[in-house]
Amino acid sequence: MTPNLRNRLHSASDFLRRHYHSSIHSASDFLRIHKKTILLIVVVAAVTLIVSGFVAIMLDGNGVFRLPSVGYIHTVGLKAYWDPTLQNETTQIDWGTVYPGSSNNVSFYLQSASNVPTTLQMTVANWTFRDANDTIILGPAGITPYMNLTWNLENNTLATHQTITATLTLSIDSSQDFLNFLINNNITQFSMDITIQANET
Repeated sequence: MTPNLRNRLHSASDFLRRHYHSSIHSASDFLRIHKKTILLIVVVAAVTLIVSGFVAIMLDGNGVFRLPSVGYIHTVGLKAYWDPTLQNETTQIDWGTVYPGSSNNVSFYLQSASNVPTTLQMTVANWTFRDANDTIILGPAGITPYMNLTWNLENNTLATHQTITATLTLSIDSSQDFLNFLINNNITQFSMDITIQANET
């Protein structure tokens, strides 16, 4: 190895050593100066992860927000059936398990029991919430913004003895107020009364 090459290697080694020590000192100074800010960032990140994990657990398949639900059907001037052959009368809808922020559809068949044309109307009442002890819990005021039931036949005309397919859609809100109500009251299930009426036109 020539003296010139040896000197160059020595100079490069010195440069790298000085740069390494300078970087270590700079990092150490940065951490010392910004210690509180970095600690705050770490704490916020940890809390965010914990809260996100908690919410994910609450909303997954094993969380308390899995709400078995039932709708009781009452008809006036018509009949409701599960099958197009009109053999299995519908008196109760099992919505299955619903989740905040989701919508569930259920379809069945309606047959007019009137000898004149009628107009269809649906009303929903008696939203009932129950806790883990099967105790009825008074629901939040104005339940409609949190849970809403709609269908595809409002104000439709039904001819004499006509059969038609009805589809009901149950929508569950995911607002913080409603989630707090479910959590604070340990709600595990709910039900409602559905009245479908055929009014003479």
